[in-house]
Amino acid sequence: MHLPEYEVTAITDVRLNSGVKEYLVKWKGHAVSTWQPRNDLDNCAAVVKTFEEVRMLGLMQKHSVVCSLIVSSLCSFFKPL
Repeated sequence: MHLPEYEVTAITDVRLNSGVKEYLVKWKGHAVSTWQPRNDLDNCAAVVKTFEEVRMLGLMQKHSVVCSLIVSSLCSFFKPL
């Protein structure tokens, strides 16, 4: 039995659900997004990869800003004598 396939237009979020990584998938022609396990997204590996790359860049930028704020705060707290 062949199950129908639907086209993914975007992945908008990721979560862990009972230890399983799931992606919030926006489907072409459908208004409702659904959470799908990674194993069910083999046919759109490029979309998953792009989402993960963009997500990692965002996390690195966020981490960089937080580190800059911490260093800046520490520098103003520990002024040379």
